Amino acid sequence: MKKTNFSLFLFLLVLLGVIACGGSRNEKFIQGTWGHSGDLTVGTWPVTWTFQKGKFVNTAGDPPITLYGKYRVVKEESPNITLSLYEIEDQAGHLGNDAEEVTFKTDRVEDRLYNGQDVLKRILK
Repeated sequence: MKKTNFSLFLFLLVLLGVIACGGSRNEKFIQGTWGHSGDLTVGTWPVTWTFQKGKFVNTAGDPPITLYGKYRVVKEESPNITLSLYEIEDQAGHLGNDAEEVTFKTDRVEDRLYNGQDVLKRILK
């Protein structure tokens, strides 16, 4: 019985440590600013994404359009992370009511994020 109690105590201690650290491994990895400069000759726009503690900023296009909001992780299947973007506001202050989902593939070896055809390099940590 004592061994079972100790095992349960140890499990709870580890669980609390994970919760206290906050966020998953993929969520910690995406923190910072990511982007690519685009190539207008082949029809790709400059894109940046910034993730910081539950908030995001996404800028795309030429001239750029910026969206601000909050995110939460809704699904993780390594190496992918799916985020729900909500309370989305554009640069003019218009608030969108609908949540959007976006999935990124993480690549720790190359320090990249992939979103569809966008290959995003880390700009700032």
